[in-house]
Amino acid sequence: MRKILVCFVPAFLALLANCGRKESDQTSHKAPESPYSETAAALANAVNRNDVEALRVLLGKGVNPNIVFLDGTTVLHAAAGMGKLECVRLLLKHGADPNILSPRGNALHFALYADRPDIVQLLLDNDADVDAKDSGGHTPLDRARENKLEQSTKLIEGAKNRE
Repeated sequence: MRKILVCFVPAFLALLANCGRKESDQTSHKAPESPYSETAAALANAVNRNDVEALRVLLGKGVNPNIVFLDGTTVLHAAAGMGKLECVRLLLKHGADPNILSPRGNALHFALYADRPDIVQLLLDNDADVDAKDSGGHTPLDRARENKLEQSTKLIEGAKNRE
């Protein structure tokens, strides 16, 4: 437990130090986006609240939709896994990559967790990899069949047949 705290405390303190500061108060160079940054947190919060307008504003300001959080997930994974269709649509429009892999799979795997065939179709339309494997070696089709998600199974099988 102590080792975990030692790793996270400095980053957490750095995040707190910047809270409330205006962007103009901070240095002008652009460092790679960190999963600890205020903008990363704001992006995640907008998705969690299903606040499409806040998400639109953040993405319009150039916030990276492909920030990978400490658990290996992205906001697209979260939006797909929570069944937030409009957030998924907006993230994809702003360049979110449906094929970033976390231990739980790509965005297609996450859409299956929510049992959202509409999101599965949207991800397939945006070139989600039907052959991507989660840490257990399962593809989205494996997961759809295993969970008896008939509509999603048909959609993924159809996409595989078009390859």
